Amino acid sequence: MTTSATKKSSIFNELRIRIKVLSILGFFIFVSFCNLIAAPMSGIYTIDKSGFGSTNFISFKKAFTALAVNGVSGAVVFNIADDTFTEILSIGAISGASKTSNITFQSASGDSSKVILTYASNISSTGNFTLYLYGAKYITFKKITIQRTGTSNSARVIQLDGGCAHDSFLHCRFIGRKMNTTGGSEQAIFFSGISVDDSNSFIQNHLKYGSFGFCYYGTYSTHETSTIISDNIIDSAYEYGINCVDQDELLISGNKIINSGYSSATGIWLRYFNKSNIIKNQIYLPNGGTGIFADYTYVLAGKDSTFFANNMITMGGTKSIGMNIYYIQGGYANFYNNTVFLTATNGTASTALWLDQQYYTNVINNIFVNLGKGYAVYINHTGRTVFEENYNNLFTNGNYIGYFTGADISTLNNWRAITTYDANSINKNPSFVSATDLHLSSGSLRNGTPFTSIIDDFDGDSRSILPNIGADEIAPYGLDARITFIDSPAISFCA
Repeated sequence: MTTSATKKSSIFNELRIRIKVLSILGFFIFVSFCNLIAAPMSGIYTIDKSGFGSTNFISFKKAFTALAVNGVSGAVVFNIADDTFTEILSIGAISGASKTSNITFQSASGDSSKVILTYASNISSTGNFTLYLYGAKYITFKKITIQRTGTSNSARVIQLDGGCAHDSFLHCRFIGRKMNTTGGSEQAIFFSGISVDDSNSFIQNHLKYGSFGFCYYGTYSTHETSTIISDNIIDSAYEYGINCVDQDELLISGNKIINSGYSSATGIWLRYFNKSNIIKNQIYLPNGGTGIFADYTYVLAGKDSTFFANNMITMGGTKSIGMNIYYIQGGYANFYNNTVFLTATNGTASTALWLDQQYYTNVINNIFVNLGKGYAVYINHTGRTVFEENYNNLFTNGNYIGYFTGADISTLNNWRAITTYDANSINKNPSFVSATDLHLSSGSLRNGTPFTSIIDDFDGDSRSILPNIGADEIAPYGLDARITFIDSPAISFCA
């Protein structure tokens, strides 16, 4: 006879056994799961809020977490579904990441406007980013939009820090806070703090608003190296389009920088850099400011020279300086085939080129035109040496073509006599396509001298043996002639 107590005991024993079995099964399932997620990642994954499966993640954050936990054993690609992701994200060094085992986040549709990573600006400087890379390496973001919204002061979009290297941002859109007053780096679209972040690339992106397009700093004792900022559109960054400090082997090339707001804006601002190339950039500041400013620069001689070449700079407003170069020390800086065009109205404060305290600076084959009332060239360097200045076009509608160490100089001939520079330079108002398009409408400035280091122009067109002055090369007219028909006199041929 089975009593009620016996039944209860039997039931409890069965439950204990089942619980024990389930516990053992659960343990093995847990171990198997841990082993599964601990396996390094490789191959193609998706980020899709509506997706499913072991290779799909419903957010950037979950994908970042998986990378941090698992690492990678081969190339990893995340194809991201068209959607808006409201997230604040950070990613560090990923175990196994390398040149071949790299990590890519990209739009699945290939449309950068349809994958949006966004986060609101705030009043706290803590967590001031939408995306933060700290020591991250070999990570690429491609064809996506990353932005900050709102009007609060802490509005950086992306921050790189802690030794980031070999990271790339390609064909993306970056949207910062729209500024109407100066705000410093807290509102920069790209910000790299005082650390050493080497070999990072920013190519063919569209940056909109923010206080700085790029605020990119190394350290004074250890410069960052091999940063590439190329072929980007930087539109309406209120204070600086590109601001770089403590950089070696820096390439700033093919960027279009536009700022029609702040009258003291700067297109490209550089300090403490060596062996760099600032080439083929187009800068348009219709309300004035400074096109390119290089301050306290230390460059090395010979093959390690820094080049400013084939840039087009258009400046308006009241006060404008096209290229302001201060304190080039220790070697050579070369300014070749740039075109600078000013219409600023302040006659004493505007100049197409300003050189101050220079050592061994070559200024050759440039167009410096000021249709306002200021100077074409302003040079101040007591006891310094400009290595060579020649084959330029210096033109102004003002009273003085230039200023040289305490003296206003009215004509090109007087400039040559006093400075000993520009023996082969000319004084001509060039014919540009328009005030905003500084391509030449004729080849009448074929007064330059060839350089083996400058083989093409702003557009990539080959330089001729007798090159044009300035950033634009126009192919020379053909000079060959041949006889096609003899009309008179008649010619008799002997048989």
